Amino acid sequence: MKRTPQAGGIVFRHRQESVEILLVSPRRGEAEWIFPKGHLERRETPARAALRESREEAGVLGRVVASAGAPLQFVSGSEAVSVEYFLIEAVGETTPTEARRRQWFTATEALAAVTHADAKVLLARALASIQAHIAAQHRQLRGESFE
Repeated sequence: MKRTPQAGGIVFRHRQESVEILLVSPRRGEAEWIFPKGHLERRETPARAALRESREEAGVLGRVVASAGAPLQFVSGSEAVSVEYFLIEAVGETTPTEARRRQWFTATEALAAVTHADAKVLLARALASIQAHIAAQHRQLRGESFE
């Protein structure tokens, strides 16, 4: 079975001493929480598609900091898909172009809220990379000095 390539984002932000993860509802409006994701447009890289989907579905402007690992493969509606996820650090907000629920969760809340088991595993693995990214940023800031 041929799988349609898609891309998505595990969008995060650092608030004081905690990490928050953004989840959105599916387009169908079901009582689920998922990561923003969608089809690649013509000549679009997966990373750019992940950024675009995060902006369209959740109104989040971000930057890709890393791959989230191996793509997830599943059936969405009647379509077999392979979704490559990226860790996206939120850097701003804009108006989403899609009508979806969106919510920021603490890491623990997001692990409990995300609907699908494979997405829970992906998030659990991604949290270590997110923490490492945040720690590296803090080390860089502490190394700065003013004269």
